[in-house]
Amino acid sequence: MARKSGIFAGIIALILAFIEIIPLYPPNNIFLNCRIFSYENVNYYYWGYIEKNSSFTSITLPSPENLVALSVWMIILIVGILSIMGSTTKANLINSSKIYKINIVFLTFLLFIFGYIVVILVIPDYINIFYTLGEGYYLTILSLILNIIALKKIPKKGEE
Repeated sequence: MARKSGIFAGIIALILAFIEIIPLYPPNNIFLNCRIFSYENVNYYYWGYIEKNSSFTSITLPSPENLVALSVWMIILIVGILSIMGSTTKANLINSSKIYKINIVFLTFLLFIFGYIVVILVIPDYINIFYTLGEGYYLTILSLILNIIALKKIPKKGEE
């Protein structure tokens, strides 16, 4: 179980790092949008934002401005790669537990940062938080839960 949930969490994190929209059933316009939050017709992702027909990523800015965007994108990318690496059958269980703990810290940090941004954006009317948060935020929560499950399912040292 730990292997499957860790791999699934890694796949979710990699999808969030690279993909904007996943078409589930295009004839009925059913799509899974991977945005973290949306505010005033601008969809924000881990890699940048899309406003109407134009997209922008702050990763390509000059050096001082791009460090925050690059670090946020690298955190979600590292979480995806580490989750998959820690879930392989040949992975050392002690190292896997350390990897899952690192992933939990990283995902909690990202959820806190984006949650704080959303709360600041919708401070006059808190009911709009549910309209502002996107599916990517909830997928990040799912990835965090799957990493916690994978950590709890790793057998202890004496149970091997």
